[in-house]
Order: sequence, then structure tokens, then C-alpha cells
Amino acid sequence: MTSLTTNPILVVDDEQTIRLGFSVALRSAGFEVEMAENGAEAVERAMKIAPDCVVLDLRMPGMDGLEAATELRARGFTAPIVLASAFADHQTAVAAIGAGITDFLTKPIKPTQLRYAVNHALSRHVRFAQGAYKSLGEIPHGLLRAYAKYCLSQRRHDEAKIALQMLTAESNDLQSLLLLGALNELNGNSDRAGELFVRAAEIHARSISIATSTELFKVFSHSDHRIPD
Repeated sequence: MTSLTTNPILVVDDEQTIRLGFSVALRSAGFEVEMAENGAEAVERAMKIAPDCVVLDLRMPGMDGLEAATELRARGFTAPIVLASAFADHQTAVAAIGAGITDFLTKPIKPTQLRYAVNHALSRHVRFAQGAYKSLGEIPHGLLRAYAKYCLSQRRHDEAKIALQMLTAESNDLQSLLLLGALNELNGNSDRAGELFVRAAEIHARSISIATSTELFKVFSHSDHRIPD
């Protein structure tokens, strides 16, 4: 088993072929895997096995992915959640941030993308959950976005906001702008959120031809143009 985990990865999707495909991809990298076919089953399984990460489909019958994530966080689940979807948009991304999700995959998903996303989420979680840094001032500038994403996964929004503001004051870091915009939108500061999203869209348009909300969502994901945190 990979050294990043002690418990299984929980793969949740209502399509059996996707569940099995994800499981094969993760097991080939040394992870143990458990599966669930809907949101309600995911919550029940997670409470029993305490997975080190959940890979969660968005659209499922009954309890969808966002509802399942919200319920998991309400029950005290603090490990990373990776949201996988072919249908997500800007509003979904903002709602996901509110549910403590900062890792996204856009279907169809290659095995290498899945393994990278899970490893990346786990390594970030392990680094900061162990309390290697006693204060924000001790965190290297290059790790501030990763720290902000960790704080968001724990729903520590104030700490995340400070780290993101530090980054966006000094650079046009696209992911940080999107995350900070999402935070402002969640807090009802729509004017500031709009400014940040416009700034992000302008940067996004310079690297990708069509800057739609769906494309902006993909910037949150682990795609080829993304700068790893």
C-alpha cells in the first residue's frame, strides 16, 4: 500500500463500469479501494471504514455528490474529497468549495489523472494535517495555495482567505483567484467575487480560447494546463 494511506480509498459512482475502472487504476498504484454506488451508501461506508480519500461522482440518483460531501463534512469527515463529473459548471465549483471540496476531475478521466489527483490531495492533506507549520508566516510562499486548499477542505475559510489574498496580491495565480472568488461568493460578497472572476477569466482567456464558466471549472481540475500546487 502507498505510504500516504493507512485506510482505503472510497470510490463512489452509480455506473459500475466507472467504479471498476477507477478501482483498477487506483489499485495498480498500490491503494486499497472500497466502492459505493450512490451518495447514501457512500456516507454509510465512509463512517464505517474511515477512508483516507473519497472519489465522488457528482450526478447520482437520490443523494448526489454535493449532498453526500456536505453530509460527510457534517459528520466530521476531514479527509480529502475528489469530485468527478462530466457536467459541472461554475456554480457547482463554488458550491463544492463550500462543501469542503478543492479537487476536481472532469470526465472522461484517464487513469493517470485519477492517480495524480488522489496522490496530490493525499500528500497535501498529510503535510498540513500533521502540523508541520505552527503559523501562516512559517509557510513557504510556494505552498500557500496548497495550504489554502487544505484549509478550505477543513472549512477554515478565514485562514484560507488570508493565504489566498497574500498570493493574489503578488501574482495572477489563476487557481487562487478562482478559490478566492468562490469564497467571496459564498460569503455574499458578490461584487468582490465578480471582480476576481473577471480577472481570472481574462487570465484564462490568454491560455485557453473559450473562457466559459465550464472551462473555468476545468481550471480547478488536474488537467494538462494546470500548475500543480
